[in-house]
Amino acid sequence: MTYTISQTCFFFPWGLTPSECAAWVQTWGTLAALAGSVGLVLWQARRQQDAGQRLREVERAQTAAALVGLAKNARTLQIQLSEKLSSRDALESAERSGLPIDMTELLALERALEHLPLRDLEPLLLGPASLVSSSLRQFRLSVERLLANHRSLDDADLEAHLEVLTSLSFTLQEAASDLESPTSVRAAL
Repeated sequence: MTYTISQTCFFFPWGLTPSECAAWVQTWGTLAALAGSVGLVLWQARRQQDAGQRLREVERAQTAAALVGLAKNARTLQIQLSEKLSSRDALESAERSGLPIDMTELLALERALEHLPLRDLEPLLLGPASLVSSSLRQFRLSVERLLANHRSLDDADLEAHLEVLTSLSFTLQEAASDLESPTSVRAAL
């Protein structure tokens, strides 16, 4: 049994000639191919958009996790430094040693916080992130000033500087706690 073009239009009894029928079949085939191509392009674009959204969510969660980790480390280091700088004798001892490891780590934490991509953070985390970063920077600057000038300070001035360190420590601890709160962690994920 051989196939003829007239059999294509068998279901459409409109009195078409074989050449007219072939033209209509070709037209409908072309339209179906175009619709399939458009559908395929739209499907691929949607898949790519979904993959991009998933990637942004992963980056956001990684940035938030890095921020929380840095905040914890900053809080721990700040507590250690505050204990090492709690009196005039402790300051003189710290001055002799120069606190090489602690100050290097403090500066490294500060730089790491400055280089976090804040655009990847949820808005809920931006405030505490900025507060941790600025508190850590102010804490480092205060420690450096205190180490450089503690000998020239009288007891009242020394006490005032130590209170500033305590205040910055408290601010840093509060900001780090805000970042670690369940609400903040859920927002980041």
